[in-house]
Amino acid sequence: MDATIMTEPGPSPLLFTPMTIRGLTIRNRIAVSPMSQYSAVDAAPTDWHLVHLGKFAMGGAGIVFCEETSVSQRSRKTYDCPGIYTDEQAKAWRRTSHAAWPCRAQGGHAGTLGWLRAPQRGGCGERPCALVGPCP
Repeated sequence: MDATIMTEPGPSPLLFTPMTIRGLTIRNRIAVSPMSQYSAVDAAPTDWHLVHLGKFAMGGAGIVFCEETSVSQRSRKTYDCPGIYTDEQAKAWRRTSHAAWPCRAQGGHAGTLGWLRAPQRGGCGERPCALVGPCP
């Protein structure tokens, strides 16, 4: 059996072709979905987020979604979750999103499912005093 060497590349698979969504053109159709990191300090992303999300962008992902980002202090799942409700947090996210461009946020609100601490810090079962949302 003879090995055949292709000298002319064929068309790229659709996965690796650029795509435009509402005016934003991404280099391919590979998306990194949000992953909770529980690594924010005062609800602001840290160097951990910069490196964690930036590596996916550097690795070639077309778009990177950061973890659920709370819209108010009371809506966070844990004290270790990030938010975007202060100028300091917005500034920290700007730094991260520039490194992992295009990085998009997943807005979130924990409602009655919020915890005081992240699961890896023993947060299961301990609820904040003031729940937001309907309680059963």
